[in-house]
Amino acid sequence: MFCKRCGKEQKSHEDAFCWYCGLKYLDDELPAVNGQVQNTTPEDFTPKALEGYSWITPEKYTGQERDFTFIGKPLHVSAEMDAYIYWRKIYHNNAFIQYQYFKRDYYINVHNLYQYLDYGPQIYLNYLEPLVNDAYKIFMSNGLYDITLEEFRKQHLEDFCKFDDTYKIMTDSVNLTLQANERNIVNSYNNIPNIGFIGGLFTVAAVEAGNYAIRKSYENRLNNLNLTPPQEFELFNRINHEAACFEVFNDYWDVFKSLAFRLHKADLGVWYPTVEKNKKAESYFSNLSKNAIPVEDVDSVILQIIECRPDYADVFGWVKQNWNKNPEENEEVFKYFGF
Repeated sequence: MFCKRCGKEQKSHEDAFCWYCGLKYLDDELPAVNGQVQNTTPEDFTPKALEGYSWITPEKYTGQERDFTFIGKPLHVSAEMDAYIYWRKIYHNNAFIQYQYFKRDYYINVHNLYQYLDYGPQIYLNYLEPLVNDAYKIFMSNGLYDITLEEFRKQHLEDFCKFDDTYKIMTDSVNLTLQANERNIVNSYNNIPNIGFIGGLFTVAAVEAGNYAIRKSYENRLNNLNLTPPQEFELFNRINHEAACFEVFNDYWDVFKSLAFRLHKADLGVWYPTVEKNKKAESYFSNLSKNAIPVEDVDSVILQIIECRPDYADVFGWVKQNWNKNPEENEEVFKYFGF
């Protein structure tokens, strides 16, 4: 079974909740993300033109201090952390919508290696753009005039683009195959105007402007790669398409991190995790999951992990599986944090 929120496979058939995001497996609130929906248009979303469409009102959000009781203990959330959680949940919903559109178009248009190399990045950037554009509007509404849309998009792609990692692995594989054929992929791309790479991803002016008309069709550009049909077939079938598509969901969702980091850096009341807090949360959870923490200290450790990383899905999944004291009381916290 696969989780309907994050798409990760169930670790054990006895698990009632996803270890990765905490969603109950029998919860039917979210559409499936596995191969069962790959060729269908999302039924729950009204198709809209991407241009000018936004889910987020580009206004300031001021966090509020909040107090909960969780696993029988008081849990305080600062106003700054509340703002971080707010943007995280907003972008989760919007990223999932864009991911569904990406996945639909990907399976419609990508049926061979050449289409993957050409159309994959175009589809990716097309559905990323509204998410990035909304973040930019939020910057403008908060008076952050020292960053351009182009700079923000480029930085986000450099920081959070796992799809690019997969894409680069494939371009490297093509390159090695061409070298074996006494030909280098660079020579095949000599005549392509206005294209650059971050890793493997197309990123420069032509893509940013969506001006694909100035570029030649993928058949004319890519059919000179000099791959034999068996080579092309073998390379294309190396791709785990489900995994590649789900990486897109995470990339889209991570726009909230790029947004929150900028707001945090500008002292605009948004919390952001530090490297030290990340390490502390990971170490604490590693010991917690190995049952190395004395029982009397488990509550304290759980709360410290949440304080360091309120978006740490593993700890919320662990609590649901192993430490769900007062489940009705805890449910308010699970819902608030987005788990």
